[in-house]
Amino acid sequence: MFKKNTCILFLCCIPLYTQAFNGVFLTGSGQISSGMGGVSLAGGVDRTSISDNPANLVFQNDGIDAQISLLNIRSKAKILNQESSFESNQFIPIPSLSLIKKYNDDLNYGLSITGAGASVDYGKSAIHGFPADNAKDNLAIAVISPTLSYKISPNWSIGASLNWGIQQFRAKGVLAGLDEQGTPSFFTKSW
Repeated sequence: MFKKNTCILFLCCIPLYTQAFNGVFLTGSGQISSGMGGVSLAGGVDRTSISDNPANLVFQNDGIDAQISLLNIRSKAKILNQESSFESNQFIPIPSLSLIKKYNDDLNYGLSITGAGASVDYGKSAIHGFPADNAKDNLAIAVISPTLSYKISPNWSIGASLNWGIQQFRAKGVLAGLDEQGTPSFFTKSW
């Protein structure tokens, strides 16, 4: 009886419909790692992989990597059960930069800067019939990672990285709430 109730309870917890979203970050740090499904944790091929695995730094050559990718964000929303839906199709540039310098054969230091973000621009007011700016928002994220790595043996290393992050969110024409009279108010931050 206990096993049957436990199984029924477990089955009730399984969702019938799910969607996954990893946020605005790519699958890996840098475009090469992202193109390979984020494998830079195990052994990165480019210098930007030190963001994910600081110990990888000693296996990289001196130099600079600069990369950029275009992230296509398509979104569709229905706001407050209005008849028409809102659609956005944006191309967002995602940059990354890394610099590596060897101190000696066993000690390396470097810096990696990776970006992430998202943006939508629906091209019309969030609520039809209300004078407001076009509904749009933008999120920009940068992660700056100074890194140090030491080779203990030919195939083994340790590393440490300090991740500093900065982000900026801007919204305009997006519904912010209702005022005392029940009239919708909108974000009006200048773009």
